[in-house]
Amino acid sequence: MVGPLKSPTGALITDDCDEATLLNYYFGSVFTNDDGVVPPLEHRVPHDIFLDTVDISEDIVLKHVNKCKPGTAAGPDGIPNSFLKMFKFTLVTPVNVLFKYLLNLGKYPLQWKLAHITPIFKKGLSSDVSNYRPISLTSVFWKLLEHVVQKQMLDYLLINKLISRHQHGFLSKLSTCTQLLETVNSH
Repeated sequence: MVGPLKSPTGALITDDCDEATLLNYYFGSVFTNDDGVVPPLEHRVPHDIFLDTVDISEDIVLKHVNKCKPGTAAGPDGIPNSFLKMFKFTLVTPVNVLFKYLLNLGKYPLQWKLAHITPIFKKGLSSDVSNYRPISLTSVFWKLLEHVVQKQMLDYLLINKLISRHQHGFLSKLSTCTQLLETVNSH
């Protein structure tokens, strides 16, 4: 896990279970709870233009499997990306059928909602829980489906000018650094 952590009272916590509880409480405290209220938005595209389906094919699944990083940790299902890459030609047909079925059904397995939360140290005192950020290790199949949907959703948003190419935080291979460079170099 991590080294000793200081509790809010200043006590030094060394027990793994107590450290996990402390990190869990901290990570939960810094997130915003969804109030379920969707703000009103005006339509920016004609009513007959919408994203109502996601195209899934063996070629699309295989393309996204090839993009998976092989050295990543496994999620709660215990399946790492390297397994998916190693057996991609055997798995591509059943995974394609599964994804089509799930998208048609409009549901996904509850196990895919599970994640192993791992604290990653940022900087500063390693005993301060606020110097850690959480990363979620989820099912490799959930991440794969998520990438397939995300790609098509982003294409839809860009084609219909619902997101600008200048919004670097939403686009691949761009970041706050590229946004800053673009801004500085445009003047």
